[in-house]
Amino acid sequence: MKNRSRTWFRLGMAVGLMTWGAMIAIGWGLGRPVAAQIQPVLSTEHDPVMPEMPAQQGPPQQTPMPVEEDLPVRIILVVGRGAVAFEPDMARVTLGVEVTDPSIMSAVEQADTATERVIATLIQQGVAEEDIQTTAYNIRTSVPGVNDEPAPDAPISYVVESQLGVIVRELEALGDLLGAAIEAGVNQVFALSLSLSDPTELQEQTRRLAVEDARQKAQAYAQLYDGELGPVLRVSEIIDPIAPIETADGLGGAGPPVAPGQDRFVLRIQVTYELR
Repeated sequence: MKNRSRTWFRLGMAVGLMTWGAMIAIGWGLGRPVAAQIQPVLSTEHDPVMPEMPAQQGPPQQTPMPVEEDLPVRIILVVGRGAVAFEPDMARVTLGVEVTDPSIMSAVEQADTATERVIATLIQQGVAEEDIQTTAYNIRTSVPGVNDEPAPDAPISYVVESQLGVIVRELEALGDLLGAAIEAGVNQVFALSLSLSDPTELQEQTRRLAVEDARQKAQAYAQLYDGELGPVLRVSEIIDPIAPIETADGLGGAGPPVAPGQDRFVLRIQVTYELR
């Protein structure tokens, strides 16, 4: 009996020692410091690269403010005039055919036939085809009456008008040409004008005269004000319409007389000078 008691006592002591050792081991493990290995985090994105600012040398530069130029205190404003007379060498005229008939188709046919005859006559007289152009073709009704009031039960007629614009480059033949056109059927003549075929040289000559006239006037004013004429500051040009200034003997034979006369080309300029 005593032997069994001793055996159980020894077994209990062994179990207790084992339990105590395990507890000590666990406590020692929990109490040990844990070495944490920290690894750097690498980013796969590139950081934005800021552009390098160039090194500034010296003080910052400033944009200079614009300075207005000194304007002249005194000016002279004059008008120069140039005029050159010339003899016209070409003409422009409008020829018309007018037909009235109770039948519209008959009026159209008569007007067309007469117009074709006039065109053929003009070409025979030496007018180029490109110098003949249809400028108007009108059809209207006509009712007889008094004081623009149609008479009661008045018959209606139809009026057909055909007009041609013609350029005559040989002015000496203008009278004969008009006579032949009238014989061919023309019963309207209007808008006759005489001009110069190439006014380029005439314009240049007139411009030089206007410039010289303006300079002489400005020079005279500068002397009157005890000053000196400076440079030209501004020029503007005005071209006056051509105006007849002289008539001559009529031209033409069998046709109506045409007096070409003379025209003049007038040019005015306004010039601003500096007065020193």
